[in-house]
Amino acid sequence: MNQPTPYPNLRDIYHQERLLLAAIGLLALIRMVAIIMTPLEFGVDEAQYWLWGQYLDFGYYSKPPLIGWYLGLMDALFGPSTIAARILTPIFHTLISLVLYAIATAHHSRQAGRWAALLWVSLPIVSLGSFVISTDTLLLMPWVFALAFFFKAEASGKARHFIITGLIIGIGLLAKYAAVYFILGAALCLFGTKAQSRLTAFKHLALLIAGALVTAAPNLIWNLTNGGITFAHLGENADLAKPTYSFASAFEFLLSQSGVIGPVAFILFCIAIIRLPRQINRGFAQRLLCFSVPVILIMTTQAYLKTANANWAATAWPSACILIGCALAQLEPHIVKRIWGRLALSVNYFAAFLIAASVALGTLGQWTPPSDPLRRLRGWEALANDALAAAKAHDAPIIIADRRAEAALLSWHLHDADVAVKVIDADGKPGSHFELKHALGPADKGPLLILTGPDGVLPAPYQNGAFDGGESIIEIADNKTRHKRFFIVK
Repeated sequence: MNQPTPYPNLRDIYHQERLLLAAIGLLALIRMVAIIMTPLEFGVDEAQYWLWGQYLDFGYYSKPPLIGWYLGLMDALFGPSTIAARILTPIFHTLISLVLYAIATAHHSRQAGRWAALLWVSLPIVSLGSFVISTDTLLLMPWVFALAFFFKAEASGKARHFIITGLIIGIGLLAKYAAVYFILGAALCLFGTKAQSRLTAFKHLALLIAGALVTAAPNLIWNLTNGGITFAHLGENADLAKPTYSFASAFEFLLSQSGVIGPVAFILFCIAIIRLPRQINRGFAQRLLCFSVPVILIMTTQAYLKTANANWAATAWPSACILIGCALAQLEPHIVKRIWGRLALSVNYFAAFLIAASVALGTLGQWTPPSDPLRRLRGWEALANDALAAAKAHDAPIIIADRRAEAALLSWHLHDADVAVKVIDADGKPGSHFELKHALGPADKGPLLILTGPDGVLPAPYQNGAFDGGESIIEIADNKTRHKRFFIVK
């Protein structure tokens, strides 16, 4: 069995790659400053994840528990704060880039490592992910560490290395179930090589899966005792009961991936696959593809059958960045390498700084489209203040939100207020975390402050006897307002 390739340690990286560290460190600092400066409020998912952190558990309605644990910890250390919740995300992506550098350097060259690290921190999906706290970021951290350990385990053949790899990717399963794609990639690597027997490959895969099950066990047991509610939500997201079979949707998803990693970087990825036979370490390149191409194919198929969000293939791109780095490190002649690599980085870094500036200022400026996507991150605190004032004016201890987004954001902004934010579960079948944990119950006493849209349509049980409690009209973008009406039910 081959000896595992030694990875460069932090001391080696510090002494030999100070310019690289300065570049990715500066970008992380810029992003952290933007997080501190931004007037943009929590998004709906961030607010919901924060609420999970107030009630620590081994699982939640739509996601595994890691993000709730993380935000609960940050809240305990620094108090409720959007800055505290988001501030470490640029650091996480910097660490990911250093792990990719180490993998590419150990298996190819330092030049490949530099390309991989610089490319990762510049990806548009990373630029956006560095300003929010999301399950994708918490998944990608253990994913890349598991990737490094897996290559070490393959080379050494030692059982403990496969177990450790499994334990690490099990942490990823506690962040997002997409971590299971790692096990698929590992299986393709183990059974696709002729360096070991099928029995040995099966044993190593079994050890990896066992390690993953150990780490993920708390959430798996929680699901078993809660009717598999998170697994059921995954099925709802996939929504394959009535497939649409749309090639247009599949093509749109593939096209979206050029926006996820950058258009030039996406072309480089395709070139790297085409040039695979010319790779110096072809076997390593093939292993990298095992952790990227299957994810893309699965999500493209999902898009063909129904729909798929662009970020659902996020785990494909760490190994893809390494592959692109390896291709750039051996492209000939040198002028080709310089043009392609610098063009990819130039496009991505321009987008990265534009995104950072937009976050810091809270606006896209002259690039703002008519829909202004940032409007979703504005005006919620003002709405919460208006709703609280109306509730106090009518001695209403409970505010009823009319949808999940509203419930999550009002819960966040009113966490210190002496009112409860709840929703109405009309059919008795929880369709969200709020219907599961924060539904209006028989023991809840009114008066109730019920929020509706501008049309003023109330839930059926409360249409009689409700009286007007005011309204809130908040400007959230040019010519766009968030208009909510309040009704009091006694």
